[in-house]
Amino acid sequence: MPIELVPLGTLTFEVTDHVSLADSPAGRRVVVEFSNSRWDGDRVRAQQRGKTAGDWLTVGPDSTVTLEVRVVFTTDDGATIFFQAHGRADARTYGTGGVTWLAPRFETDAPAYRWLNGIQAVARGSGNRTHIEFELYELR
Repeated sequence: MPIELVPLGTLTFEVTDHVSLADSPAGRRVVVEFSNSRWDGDRVRAQQRGKTAGDWLTVGPDSTVTLEVRVVFTTDDGATIFFQAHGRADARTYGTGGVTWLAPRFETDAPAYRWLNGIQAVARGSGNRTHIEFELYELR
């Protein structure tokens, strides 16, 4: 059975700051703060709520970046959506245009967006040290 990719829109993360721990028990740990995150799509249009967004990534000894992104979005019609994604990238190209992969999941109590609770999404993106953009898809 083939997998269908249904567009969910574009995710944009603006990076403001980061904290780096060179030798934590998990490897190199970098906590990245997002100042402005946006989700622009036909079914969802939303913006980051306050300072509730960031990436808690680690870099392993083999140059694998493991991402853990969390954002609370407020939709243009006032609903709240919790976005959490895990992903991978190559440390040698991460932040310089290399490909980054995410597997997002969503949580919401808003009736108009409850369909998000039951889907799995994927995203492919790239960016630099101040701006990261992803194309987001629902898996069917």
